[in-house]
Amino acid sequence: MLVAQVAQAMGLLPYIRLEAHPLWRTESVTKMIITIDGPAGTGKSTAARRLARALKFAYFDTGALYRAITWMVLENKVDFTDEENIVAALNTLSFRIESDGKAERYFVGNKEVTDVLRLPKVTAAVSQVAALEGVRKALKPIQREYACKGKAVFDGRDLGTAIFPDADLKFFLTASEEVRAKRRFLELSLKFPDQTEKFSYHQVMEDIRLRDRIDSSRCVAPLKKAPDAILIDTSDLAVDQVVDLMCQTYRKKAGIKLKQQSDKGSLLYRLVIWLTRSVFKLLYRYRVFGLENYPPGSALIAVNHTSFYDPPAVAAACPEAVHFVARETLFRSFLGKLIRKLNSHPISKGLKNISGVKTICRLLKEGKKVIIFPEGTRSKEGELAPIQRGTGLLFAKSEAAILPTYVHGTYSIWSRNRKLPKLFGKIVVVFGSPILWSHYEGKERKEIRELVSCDLERSLRRLKEWYEQGANGVPP
Repeated sequence: MLVAQVAQAMGLLPYIRLEAHPLWRTESVTKMIITIDGPAGTGKSTAARRLARALKFAYFDTGALYRAITWMVLENKVDFTDEENIVAALNTLSFRIESDGKAERYFVGNKEVTDVLRLPKVTAAVSQVAALEGVRKALKPIQREYACKGKAVFDGRDLGTAIFPDADLKFFLTASEEVRAKRRFLELSLKFPDQTEKFSYHQVMEDIRLRDRIDSSRCVAPLKKAPDAILIDTSDLAVDQVVDLMCQTYRKKAGIKLKQQSDKGSLLYRLVIWLTRSVFKLLYRYRVFGLENYPPGSALIAVNHTSFYDPPAVAAACPEAVHFVARETLFRSFLGKLIRKLNSHPISKGLKNISGVKTICRLLKEGKKVIIFPEGTRSKEGELAPIQRGTGLLFAKSEAAILPTYVHGTYSIWSRNRKLPKLFGKIVVVFGSPILWSHYEGKERKEIRELVSCDLERSLRRLKEWYEQGANGVPP
């Protein structure tokens, strides 16, 4: 009866409505389970929620379910050692979650318990309740039934070992006790500013240590890392960095399981790209770094601009057909028909013109990748110029990922001061880590437009430094 009641309620969970970032398209994945385990305070819930939104997966917070049961036990003053009565009480549990796409609200029956689930008294007792074999047995089929929906991210403590031992992708998060205690203390202080006298940092630290001992030593489904889980230490990582690592791992995993139908372009486009790549390799020792950062789906490929060689150099580096925008005056010449067939689109006044923004947003909506030059024009001295506001506007309107791309060597070969290019030199293209919409979750769009310009300029400078310092490892 419990399974029927709760599963029915969870079948209506609005997590499914969470918007996904276009970068991580998974429409062709019919079923995939991702588990995120780890002790308290490692950032599991926040990372899992953002990962689910980015991948367009459903999200299941197992911790909230156990906390709801614990709260019910406390409210009904049931003895924690009385497993029989606790399991019997579960037959009356009606648990549901409501979401507006930005935040979740938790209910037991008709009573909202969102704020009380994180109270210190619930946190202190949840491990004792979760350790009961009868409780875990009762909730196990609920979690598994929810997984049958297809694509879901689960976070908890025993998901990769006991609940979903055959999960497609498993993560295990960890962090130092000090960092975890600080995070949890800050979380409590922000949620309950008028109750700070009821808890202290040292008390939170002791609660975490006690919970670790209980979770790790319990007989039924103890907290431990699955052998095939990927370990991530979040002590020195921001949530965005953790989610990026997970997304990159997912992309590699999904790439193995999926046959991606990438757009290779027309026969003419493929021929021109092949000739470009061949000539660049012959004359300019052409190299490409960071293809592991190259995302599926739509994206803005944001490139530093110093030369006429930049567009073909980047296009030749991409493993699929990409699109360009160019001044409409170029399409009035005899080359106009040709460049149209090479995925070029006319715009006036660059990204400052609304028609140009609409053109790029339309291409992104169709799942295309578009090369843009966020500086607005070619650099006169070969140095990175300030990023124009048009890039932030495009990002805010489309919510498409931005792929920072640094091109080295084209300025010395064909700067704006030269009529013709040199015949020899070196050209390098470096793809950096994508900038995702989820990085700016909760911020106003006007603020996002400003922030993304700064972040993109910072990313391009980091890519330049990475290459100049020896190009070791994966580009940042």
